[in-house]
Amino acid sequence: MNRILLVLFIVTFVFITIIQSSMAENVCVVNDPTNTQLNVRSAPWGNIIGTLPNGFEVDIIDIKHDKKGSAWAQVSGLYKGKNQIIGWVFQDYLACNPVEDSPGEAACTVADPTGTPLNIRESPDGEKLGTLNNGIEVYIVDIHKDKKNNVWAKVGRYVDNHFQEIGWVFKNYLSCPEY
Repeated sequence: MNRILLVLFIVTFVFITIIQSSMAENVCVVNDPTNTQLNVRSAPWGNIIGTLPNGFEVDIIDIKHDKKGSAWAQVSGLYKGKNQIIGWVFQDYLACNPVEDSPGEAACTVADPTGTPLNIRESPDGEKLGTLNNGIEVYIVDIHKDKKNNVWAKVGRYVDNHFQEIGWVFKNYLSCPEY
């Protein structure tokens, strides 16, 4: 019985480690324009639980938008030699470079056949975050097929030479040369 529990614990630990490392989307450094330490919060606009100095390297593992549309990034980073979840920071105060496999080489174009703007969602078929107009160029960074076999694409775009993930969209409403 103890061996089974030990094996289950080890398998679970390895699985969680793999999932957490695969969730890292962007490598970023703290770049607070006020030249003060960047507040780290328990949640977007949550309690301050710490600070990070400019130049500190983090990985974005999740992005949420508040009611005003501001992006908050849940970040992880090295602490005492281990990559650990740190907390939530205001994304505008991070300087991020896309990881090599983030956006594809060719941009996709929003092409919603209904003529209405394409909904951007927090997760596949999740809460609506905003919309994208037809003709906007985006890059796919992840693909997900839901239980109904609908294909969803996690997309982002370049803003001021920085890649920013936007959210999930219905893949059929994108015109992509290589997908």
